[in-house]
Amino acid sequence: MSVVAVCGASGGIGAALCRAFTAAGWTVAAGARRVDRLEALVTDGAAAVAHALDVTDPAGVDAFFSVVEEKAGPVDCVIANAGVAVPGALADASDADVRRVIDTNLYGSLTVVRRAIPGMRDRCHGDVVFVSSDSVEKPYPQMLTYGATKAAVEYVASGLRLELAGTGVRVTVARLGPTLTEFGTDWDPAAVGPLMRAWKRHGVIPDHAVIQPADAADAVVAAVSLTPGIEARVVSLGPVPAVVDATEAASGKQSKDG
Repeated sequence: MSVVAVCGASGGIGAALCRAFTAAGWTVAAGARRVDRLEALVTDGAAAVAHALDVTDPAGVDAFFSVVEEKAGPVDCVIANAGVAVPGALADASDADVRRVIDTNLYGSLTVVRRAIPGMRDRCHGDVVFVSSDSVEKPYPQMLTYGATKAAVEYVASGLRLELAGTGVRVTVARLGPTLTEFGTDWDPAAVGPLMRAWKRHGVIPDHAVIQPADAADAVVAAVSLTPGIEARVVSLGPVPAVVDATEAASGKQSKDG
């Protein structure tokens, strides 16, 4: 049975990934800082192995993989999903906040995949998945450091694909648009208002449609389940605006015409 290590698994997309891979018959190893959430995944049957993981701590990353390898076996797929964002204008950001975002999203992702790749390369088989954001396609005002880290991760993924050519190890980027998760629930409310006004003013998010975490997770499972020799290099997902009722659409048109 194939083994997947999901980093940042305690909620949202990470937890959805655990459930989707388990449903697909994989052995799931879940890692995150919120250990109580990980234990709940094991209790619910969404993960077979759970262990504390802070992706910014190299020793902790190594300990996580050592536990996974001991209890579940060699890792066939690693998903670098852990991420944070701190809202606010770049010029007003503190050094601590900038470092936190870079350390988690970029350094943490690199630390996780650096630990997983050698074993995959030796076995001539494996999948590396980076969870990214559509902020690499368009700047999100008030969240530039976050977007910069995701752009850097995608650059690394492109180069890593070249470094691993001929090894049997595939590299996939899951580039997600607005997704319904807990992301941002811990933000300072005073910073959310300016952020939303900036996004609306610049048309960053034209409507309120969102991706469901389960749908994003299913897409990742499908990508790594492709026949060996084929890779999904970038899986770019975005929400489709809600279908407008014909009567409502006609009413709106008449109102505009009138």
